[in-house]
Amino acid sequence: KFRLPIEVQEASGLYLQDSTHFWWINDSGDGPFIYQTDANEDLVQKVKIPNAFNKDWEDITHDDQGRIYIEDFGNNYHARQNLRIYRYDPKTQKTDSILFTYEDQCRFPPSYRRRNFNMEAFFWHNDSLHLFSKPDQRYKPLATKHYVLPAAPGKYAAELRDTLPTPHRVVTGAAISPD
Repeated sequence: KFRLPIEVQEASGLYLQDSTHFWWINDSGDGPFIYQTDANEDLVQKVKIPNAFNKDWEDITHDDQGRIYIEDFGNNYHARQNLRIYRYDPKTQKTDSILFTYEDQCRFPPSYRRRNFNMEAFFWHNDSLHLFSKPDQRYKPLATKHYVLPAAPGKYAAELRDTLPTPHRVVTGAAISPD
């Protein structure tokens, strides 16, 4: 059991810094804050991410330089055209943005059966960000799309790498093992 502090009311993403420090984000409705807790369930710090806005934050990850990536690409209606990932450097307290579109999305929103542009999960690996979609559950068969973006500030078209069948579930979080 883990009891979150009152400030983390709708936890949407978690990044494990180490075995005793956890970083959390709230979904939409909160300000541009990340929250660090310890293994005793205590709030250690609340950090306001400069030059950021929480439209629909869904997940959080980090790179090997200690920078934190916050996805602001929740897209429940599959019509957003202002998709963004914030890259925050705790050492410098500076925030950069990665702006992007999906290479295979031409309509906003697409037809109902093609609504698979709501991302809720991602992770960093080898200087790239790997994004995973959460398809509209009303339409079968369910599958998640896997996109890749550079983990550097700029404007990009996310490259579709694969579509993975997920017949009984949708992807709402992702991680990669160091090995």
